[in-house]
Amino acid sequence: MLEMWVADLDLGNHVIVTGSRSDVPDLLNAIDVFGLTSRNEASPVSIMEAMSMELPVVAPDVGSISESVLHEKTGFLFQAGEAENIAEYWLRLINDPQLSRRFGTAGRELIEKNSSLNVMVSGYEQLIKEVYCGKLE
Repeated sequence: MLEMWVADLDLGNHVIVTGSRSDVPDLLNAIDVFGLTSRNEASPVSIMEAMSMELPVVAPDVGSISESVLHEKTGFLFQAGEAENIAEYWLRLINDPQLSRRFGTAGRELIEKNSSLNVMVSGYEQLIKEVYCGKLE
């Protein structure tokens, strides 16, 4: 379906529909802005991957996305289905490299603070201690 839209709109020189890939870090390294246009999501790993690569994110305000994409701090949030806002935000970031870098840096810092391996391990250690201590009481 996407391939047909790309062809119908004559966007073949601008849009690549990749399908499943094993080289995600390489792809993320090749783009300037990460956009997610889903109408439904929970907590997409793709956003965390993009933010870890210091990419600004444009994503719908659905599921728990707003916990990582902080509007006007790590990226832009829009209401699902609002194509005009998506395009506006993409253009803003593409035309303002300084804003893009600021969002990208803030996103990376947020991921390191809340979602790094060390943070996750510490969280599990704390959970185990709480469960273990709770059983002894």
